[in-house]
Amino acid sequence: MFAGGGARGFAHLGTWQALHEQGIEVDCVGGTSIGAAMAAAVAADQPLERTIAVTRKASRESDGRLQLAAADLADQGRARAQAIYGALRELVGEPIAVEDLWKTYFCVATNYTQASEHRIDAATSRMRCSRAWRSGALPPVVRDGDLLCDGGTFNNFPWI
Repeated sequence: MFAGGGARGFAHLGTWQALHEQGIEVDCVGGTSIGAAMAAAVAADQPLERTIAVTRKASRESDGRLQLAAADLADQGRARAQAIYGALRELVGEPIAVEDLWKTYFCVATNYTQASEHRIDAATSRMRCSRAWRSGALPPVVRDGDLLCDGGTFNNFPWI
């Protein structure tokens, strides 16, 4: 289970690398906030070096887009979304869906309507529910009448 925490998200890839070096295979991975994006990258089950390179590239591209869009939160949300989805597309191809990932994957969002954690194991487009709203990264998502936002706003390290 990968936690949220913005820039700390890349530390999860270091944990994956350490497990890999010890011969420990990961067969199910999940996360919240940035951890949801990193978990999806791990679930793509690409070579470690390639996964790290793609996520670093996406981070640099996201930073560049955010500087250009600093005055407009909607543009910032689009820039972050493009970087996240672009990295995942590069790792698994299109369309990106949980079925495209080699490892079992889930993410956790905050359900503000029910004041609870909400486990999501559907298409990658739903993964954005976990990253939404925190720091204005992505807009909230309405799903089945519930308002779903960044999972880190309710519990930054859920154990679901």
